[in-house]
Amino acid sequence: MRYLVQPRGPGKSWVFRMVTPPDLVGVTNPWDGKPFGKEIKKGLKTRRLPEARILCDIALGEVRKLTEGLSEDVEFGLPSAIEWREHIASARSGNSDRHIADGIEFVLADKLEAAEARGRPQSQLKRFSQVAAGKGFPLEAALNQYVTERQPNNVGDTSR
Repeated sequence: MRYLVQPRGPGKSWVFRMVTPPDLVGVTNPWDGKPFGKEIKKGLKTRRLPEARILCDIALGEVRKLTEGLSEDVEFGLPSAIEWREHIASARSGNSDRHIADGIEFVLADKLEAAEARGRPQSQLKRFSQVAAGKGFPLEAALNQYVTERQPNNVGDTSR
């Protein structure tokens, strides 16, 4: 009941309402496309309290997910490492100058040094840099790729 209110009085629709976490102020709200202000409000479109509690928990989970998405864990996670890897590979394979790929690698090295200075675990940074530099491929991503490629009716499937 902490974030549930009935602004139009008893018997009317419930609303999710909370103070915006400081990290989210100014970030684009995925529900309406506008930046977050001082307060988050979302109509739950129900008059029933049990249903409103469930929808409130879902909305609170989405807010927490957005807050976590802004943290460094996303910055040094697997999707980010694969994205860096693709940027480096495209800079090397394209007709562009070799200095562009070197520049991208220098920017990556600076980010890793700054993160290490802030106290990020060196083992996590090492795994990130190996994947980003193209020297390693995480087992989790390899398994997902294997399962995707072996699905029935796949274009490359010859067992039809």
